[in-house]
Amino acid sequence: MRNKLDDEFDFMVTPLVYDLKLEIEQRSLVGDNGWKILKAYGVPAEDGGVTAGGTILNVNTLFPSPKSSEGVKGGIILLHVKPKTDSPNPLYIKVSYVDPNFAKYEGSD
Repeated sequence: MRNKLDDEFDFMVTPLVYDLKLEIEQRSLVGDNGWKILKAYGVPAEDGGVTAGGTILNVNTLFPSPKSSEGVKGGIILLHVKPKTDSPNPLYIKVSYVDPNFAKYEGSD
């Protein structure tokens, strides 16, 4: 316990970002040329689902991971998507978060 607190204390009490949200924009999902989300892998939802609003991940407070001899342990999110037609609209994914200084960031691509 002592080693854990000595080596990783800063990682346990220093947030990296707040209100992290990853979502698929509705314009990618609606209409005949939209996309269908089959499953999300690497998200906390037990069923691997994406909400009806397109939210993939919503984390109130995200903490960094410590580095070890094996490297930095982290995560990855994979989406299994399928176009509704042969000529789908672009798939737009949006991320938003608040940094430790409470500046808000949002991006889409």
